[in-house]
Amino acid sequence: MAYPFEVVKTAPEFLKEAGYGKVSLIPCIFDARPGLHRSGSLYLQERALGIWLPQHVSKKKRRTIPALKSVENYAHRLINFLEWCFVNSLEPSNLDTNTDLVHGYRADMISGRWSLGGKPLSSRTVNVRMDTAYEYLEWLTYKGGRQVESTTNLLVCERINNQSDSSENTIARVANARVGKRHIVLPEESVLIAWRDRLKQRSLVGGTEVLIVDLMMETAIRISEAAAWRVDTLPLDESDWHIPDTSVDDSMKVVVLDIKYGTKGPDYGWDHGDKIGPVGTIRIPYKLAIRIREYRRSVRQEALLMSVTSEKSLVEQRKKRDDSVHLFLNPKTGLRYTADKIYEFWRGATPPKGWTPHRCRDYWACTVLWTRLEQQRKLISKAIESDSLADLRRALLRTAETCIKIEIQPQLRHKYEDTTILYLQWLSDRIGININFHESWSEELL
Repeated sequence: MAYPFEVVKTAPEFLKEAGYGKVSLIPCIFDARPGLHRSGSLYLQERALGIWLPQHVSKKKRRTIPALKSVENYAHRLINFLEWCFVNSLEPSNLDTNTDLVHGYRADMISGRWSLGGKPLSSRTVNVRMDTAYEYLEWLTYKGGRQVESTTNLLVCERINNQSDSSENTIARVANARVGKRHIVLPEESVLIAWRDRLKQRSLVGGTEVLIVDLMMETAIRISEAAAWRVDTLPLDESDWHIPDTSVDDSMKVVVLDIKYGTKGPDYGWDHGDKIGPVGTIRIPYKLAIRIREYRRSVRQEALLMSVTSEKSLVEQRKKRDDSVHLFLNPKTGLRYTADKIYEFWRGATPPKGWTPHRCRDYWACTVLWTRLEQQRKLISKAIESDSLADLRRALLRTAETCIKIEIQPQLRHKYEDTTILYLQWLSDRIGININFHESWSEELL
């Protein structure tokens, strides 16, 4: 069954020329007429520009507007809610948040009645969709478009057990579906190698796509950062490469780089379709930097030439050349690899179960941790029955914590303890030793 709602992104240049530059990158929602769904589109605009903020955001000391990717996610979640209302002959302006939203929309997602395959949706999916539905109803009330005042307010995951509320208009709270704690399970190395080989065998594009994957796996950058990687992120002049120790073997050298396009955090503007985020410092293996240099000189040049010569006039060709700021270009089309395109080829090579682009960060962190502790792991395996085992365990834990704080955290640009503790738990699982890492970690922080 086709539902009458669609997320539409208009060409930014067209909107800018028409005088709508502020909203040129913000998606809108169309309904069945087809025509603009005014309230849904206006909600996205005011949410994206920070004109309106939901209560749980406006109460924070630091109030930030959402990233464009977040707004796009809001749009897709919102049309899911609008479609559910359409199928059930309900109007968002007068539905009851308890009967219709909680015991209707939420219950249908949990049971699988409102899912593509008829299977129950994950807690995380249910939570984020409910958050967006609540926010939209809160916005409608703020705009005077709600005939029934909302009597519930959303609970974000971090406050799932908090029953207090200072909002005057809120009478009760409805808890989100519980999200299970993430547990790191990585595919076997042989399975990953086979998947990478399938990528590499893709005609014409395989070499470029494998380089993108290797960059993500060897540096732990996010998919948005890989897509936004510029042709000069690795300096064009090799003499400008910052290599902390040039005396070591090439296999041990690293190149230190700063990245800001597509990074997670506050939004400082946009450039060539990429969010400008906080500057982060990362290290990439020297041999990987050499591969990027060679790709930049050969394969990328050919792809760029194809893209430029597709334009008819010299002016258009120069503009296309100057606008091609991204490193990774599709050898078949000459177009950049967006995050969506990366995810598309990632899935197209049939990855192992659970192997997503974001898992590269876990893979990198766990690989570094496992490698750095090699000597101590060998000592523990030899001392299982000896009196020194307890001391070796404590030493292993201290070394692991040091590695995470000094090497892994800065590369991942993590700010929170809970994600880092996952890697200690993974290490404990791999070694088969119960380590009271949480207690020790907490003591270190005091």
